[in-house]
Amino acid sequence: MTQINLAQQLAKSRRPLSQVFWGIGISALAIVIETLLWEWVIHSPFLILSFGVVLSCFYGGGLFAGVAATFFLTLYSFSLPNFIHGIPQVIFFIIDVWGSFLLHNYRMKIRRLAIAEVRAEEDHRLRFAAAAAKLGIWEWDIEKDFLTWDEQMLAFYGIDRESFSGQVAAWQNGVHPDDVNRANEALERALKGEQSFDLEFRVLHPDGQTRTIKANGLVIRDASGKALKMFGLNRDVTEEKRTLQQIFELKAYFEAALLQSEAGIVVADAPDGLIRFANSAALRVAGGEESVLVKNVDINRYGRWRITELDGTPIPNQDLPLARAIRLGESSSRELIMVRPNGEKRVVLSKTAPIRREDGSTMSGISVLMDITEQQKLMEDLKLAREAAEVAMRAKAKFLDIAAHELRTPVTAVSLLAQLIQRQIQKGESFEPSMLDRMRIQLDRLSRLVVDLLEVSKLDRGALELRPEITNLNNLISDCQTTFQFQFPHRAITFTPSKESAELMIDPVKIYEVVSNLLDNAIKYSPENSPIEMVLENKSDTIRFSIRDHGPGLSEESKRKLFTAFERGAADEKTSGLGLGLFICRGIIGLHKGLIGVSSSKGNGSTFYFDLPKEQVYERTGS
Repeated sequence: MTQINLAQQLAKSRRPLSQVFWGIGISALAIVIETLLWEWVIHSPFLILSFGVVLSCFYGGGLFAGVAATFFLTLYSFSLPNFIHGIPQVIFFIIDVWGSFLLHNYRMKIRRLAIAEVRAEEDHRLRFAAAAAKLGIWEWDIEKDFLTWDEQMLAFYGIDRESFSGQVAAWQNGVHPDDVNRANEALERALKGEQSFDLEFRVLHPDGQTRTIKANGLVIRDASGKALKMFGLNRDVTEEKRTLQQIFELKAYFEAALLQSEAGIVVADAPDGLIRFANSAALRVAGGEESVLVKNVDINRYGRWRITELDGTPIPNQDLPLARAIRLGESSSRELIMVRPNGEKRVVLSKTAPIRREDGSTMSGISVLMDITEQQKLMEDLKLAREAAEVAMRAKAKFLDIAAHELRTPVTAVSLLAQLIQRQIQKGESFEPSMLDRMRIQLDRLSRLVVDLLEVSKLDRGALELRPEITNLNNLISDCQTTFQFQFPHRAITFTPSKESAELMIDPVKIYEVVSNLLDNAIKYSPENSPIEMVLENKSDTIRFSIRDHGPGLSEESKRKLFTAFERGAADEKTSGLGLGLFICRGIIGLHKGLIGVSSSKGNGSTFYFDLPKEQVYERTGS
């Protein structure tokens, strides 16, 4: 450190005028000291004056300070007593001028040595730092065309000291042939001052190995701008480039996988929660627009969509799975509702986890989002289908019970009547003709049950066949009324026909079956002394048949189930039947492109009706 300070002190060179002033000032100080010490130095005053010259030369900045001090002190010496004859003054002048030259040369020598030592120390430090950083140091003397490399530079180019010629051609020969033109152009532009020398190129070792070098250089110029020397550092970036390439390829693979993933993926940085990455699938889940889920958005403040629990309870931003993964390092798998900006709700399965650094701290959070709305709907549909199947199974079991009962009743009655007739015949007795009538009634009932079952089967298979023909509905319904009035002479059954034409292209047998089924139900489900009114009305595009009874009426639940298979009305516990009549009626009217329905309320009776289009478009099905 002392040598450095000395070099700095000696390096202080001043301008000639400044040196003169310093020399005069130090000389004046020497004169003051000599005056004060006159009595003690009366025999040698030139000692103090000479000392003043030495100080002026050393601290004044050089030769001019010493000469100025010598000249000034020489003039002063003529005023000294006993030294008027001038010989001592001349000797003093000559000796001190010559001494100033000697002191100046000595000062310059010390300066050069100190600076050289400082530079050597600084060079040692630089080389140590370069070796630690694995940097190669080079220097090029442009005028002499001499290139200096350290050991690290030789290692970079794969050669030894004996193989290095010290010429620029040695560098050019080491550059990869594919990069040498580009390297020479960069060097020329740097020498011309067009740009700095900052270049990355490949070198080719004698053994065929290729390495990548990063070179930086500084051009030293004279006052006119002419390039004199060039210094620089080289760094082997082969492994760094290979690592960066691997990272780039790995990043490309991951991005390709993430972008093509059918699952939505969102990555947000810790601790601020800024969204770093969101693939297109995540955008689709969030609403299908890039503005809905953008990068560099704070998830804790982002309110373009809402996320709720499955029951609709809103989830605060700070409790969102991704926010908790970042803030608390929490992993989770939950089903959520995402409400899009347009109000649409999507069911999303969110699998979220923190991404940790090597020290265990949370670096980011990642959420994998899967839109399971359709799966949820499918599950709900399957649940409803299962429930419907269970209902159907229960209805089927119920139907089998009813069918077994309903079929067994006429069969048992016919069997008993046949046994009675057989016994009377065996005894030679005559039997009453009414027994045959009763047997016929039971057989008719059995036949109707079988027909109903067959028609239900055909409806289920889409095989029920229509045989349409031009039919007058007024006549058809009137015939049905006459038949039922004959069977139930004590019931008041009225019919109000249409005043306009009531001819349609329909299947008269099937429509007669519908009318008779509705009339039979009205008789069964209403009091014996209550009237039944039938009306046929002509509307603009349809003809409507309605039948009103004064029975107990139907509940809303009964009305919803009434036209399904195996369902019966409110009095089903007291009346017989399979519960197929209205189901068959709906199927027949549907094949005629018509509509069947009921209006009813508890305690006010029921009105069943069906509409048939005037211009018939029917379906003829069957095998």
